[in-house]
Amino acid sequence: MTAGDEYRGRILFGEAVTQKQLAQLLADGASMKTTTLSDSFSYENYVTQYGDDAIPLFMLNGKNRLLFFGEHEKTEPKSGWKIVAMVRPESTAVNGAESA
Repeated sequence: MTAGDEYRGRILFGEAVTQKQLAQLLADGASMKTTTLSDSFSYENYVTQYGDDAIPLFMLNGKNRLLFFGEHEKTEPKSGWKIVAMVRPESTAVNGAESA
């Protein structure tokens, strides 16, 4: 039996996101940005506005509980929650976002 047979982890940030990709984005000038969702700017709006320019890493719910985005994560952020993402430098999306 191997460790892989006994221990199973979760895939963070999505199957296509690798450490090499994250490191390259940082080297290319990507930044960490925090966006607070609201009734007028929902998670659906966030995904539409940022598209592939952002890799959501984790979210903070209304009680500041840290939740990671993952391959099989079913939690959808709600109004008042914060999303922390790595954002490509050429992104022009700025609605509610702050550099972290």
